[in-house]
Amino acid sequence: MYIREVMNAMQEIRQGESQTREFKFRVDSQRKIAKTLVAFANTDGGTIFIGVKDNGVVAGVRGEEELYMIEGAADLHTRPRVDFRAEAMEVDGKTILAIHVPKSVTLPHEAHEEEGSGPRDWCAYFRQGAANFRANGVLMEYWRTVEVPKSLTKEDQKVLTVLREWEESEGFDTIEGRAAAQSSPPPPKESGLSVSQLIKRTQLPAKTIECALATLISWNAVDFTAGEKGIRFQLTQV
Repeated sequence: MYIREVMNAMQEIRQGESQTREFKFRVDSQRKIAKTLVAFANTDGGTIFIGVKDNGVVAGVRGEEELYMIEGAADLHTRPRVDFRAEAMEVDGKTILAIHVPKSVTLPHEAHEEEGSGPRDWCAYFRQGAANFRANGVLMEYWRTVEVPKSLTKEDQKVLTVLREWEESEGFDTIEGRAAAQSSPPPPKESGLSVSQLIKRTQLPAKTIECALATLISWNAVDFTAGEKGIRFQLTQV
C-alpha cells in the first residue's frame, strides 16, 4: 500500500500543479498556507506537497516543523477549521509531506487574512486552475444556499436573459465594439460578465444580482471563471 501511494505521489508531482495539487518548498507563513487549505476545502479538495519546489523538483522537508505549521494554520487561521490528513513519504530519497484536504460539506471556509491586507479579517477562497481566488458575494450566497430553489424569479430570468444575449453578441461589451469587428478582426472573446457589468445591464441592485447568480449556479445554468479581471459569469456549456 505504501509503495503504491509513493508511486501515485511521484506521478502527481510529474504532472505539475493543478486545481487539486499544489507544491510548497517550505511553509513560511501559516496565514498563507491557510488560504490554500480553505481553497481546496471550498472547491474539490486537493493535496499540498510540502518539500517540492514549484518546478516539481523534490527538495525534502525540515523534520516535523512543516507539520506543526500546517496544524497551526488549520487551528488558528481557518474557520470552520479545515480538516486534513498528513502523510510523510520518501520520494527520490527525500522525505516530503503530503497534506490531503477533502472537499468540505461545511461551506464556506474562511482564512485569516495577512496583516495589513485590508479591512476584512477573514475571507473565503476557492481554487481554479493552479491558483487561489478570493470569493465574492455571489459564491458566498451560493455556498450558504441550503436548498436549491424550485423555480426562478423574474430577476433570475432577467440575469439569465442578459447572459444569453451577451453570448449571442459574441461577448462584445459595446455597440462600437461590434461595429468595429465588421472592418477588423474581432478581439478575443471575454470569459463572461462581471457583477458590475450585470448591474449596469439589468439595472438590478447588487444584492439581487448576487442572489440571482447563486440560484443560477445551483441550477447549473451559469458557471464562473476567475482571472486577472476578477470573477466573471457565463452560461454553462453543455
